[in-house]
Amino acid sequence: MRGKLLEKLGLVAVVALGVAVIAAPAQALPMFTAESYPAKLKGQALEPQIFKFNASWKCKQVSLLATLTEASSTLNLAPEYSECTFFGLPVSAKTGGCRYELHLKEAIKEDEYKATFDVLCPKGELIEFNFSIPGGFCRWKFGEQTALSTVRVKNETTAEPAKDVILWLEISNIKYTTEGNLAECGANGTFFSGMYQGVVTLPAFDASSKAEGLWVA
Repeated sequence: MRGKLLEKLGLVAVVALGVAVIAAPAQALPMFTAESYPAKLKGQALEPQIFKFNASWKCKQVSLLATLTEASSTLNLAPEYSECTFFGLPVSAKTGGCRYELHLKEAIKEDEYKATFDVLCPKGELIEFNFSIPGGFCRWKFGEQTALSTVRVKNETTAEPAKDVILWLEISNIKYTTEGNLAECGANGTFFSGMYQGVVTLPAFDASSKAEGLWVA
């Protein structure tokens, strides 16, 4: 009798534990949040954006534009690069309507968060960087790919006139293709070792172009 009672109590405990586990809420993802919506986001480079494929070049300027219509763990950005150089000579950039999408994942420490990085492109389009001189050229291009790491997102709480966020782009393992007839281009072919590094400030503006707060929480 006592053995059967203990057996029943044990079964009740297991069932209760299972219910508790099932009932445990999932941890909420951090969210990009603005003072009001829709918020226009206009990212600008704080330092040159550096691409390290089988050759390296940099772009002094980048524009990352987005519209935030509500608090979201995902941010879709339209990139445009300018003032790009390779060995001090001009490189042209074409983004082909491709966009970058950030997915917030978790807090690293107070006011700092980790995100992954997607490249999303219209069908048949790529991001291309082209360098040419008389008798020679280099072309580097990359297209759609997802879940690249890593982006660090930091709340800049002292920014004026309104707080904003800083993006540290430390993207690795980018799939890319190189074409060209110059030794400086690197080997022709498709590779999976590309890197993109840069720091971008991301302020927000309301419909009247007045600066407003943007943060992650």
